[in-house]
Amino acid sequence: MSSNRILVLEDEALVASDIKDRLTRKGYHVLGVADTGEQAVASARELKPDVVLSDIRLTGEMDGIEAADCIRRELDTPVVLLTGAEVSGNAAKLGRSHHNSHASSATSSRWRLARLQLNLFFR
Repeated sequence: MSSNRILVLEDEALVASDIKDRLTRKGYHVLGVADTGEQAVASARELKPDVVLSDIRLTGEMDGIEAADCIRRELDTPVVLLTGAEVSGNAAKLGRSHHNSHASSATSSRWRLARLQLNLFFR
């Protein structure tokens, strides 16, 4: 199995397209894009990604943090949490989460963090 298969969880179509394009240009294989937590979990079960990039805020009943916890717990898949929003409202929820993920509030910082974690993961 290739070691650069990524599932993207993002409910804003333009942001999802940008993430997918950037990852593809960097040589990563984007398996798909899910826009709800429920779809994310189902897609991860089916596609078995090597890593998941997830927005914290997703449409649907399950947010990105809950989806990340479920994916990590069921599939032992690393999840990188990203957000364009302020993290403070989600700090307690992130603290209860049991995976080694990080979040960033600024878009440029968002990409620096994702690149850093992807580079460390895929070394």
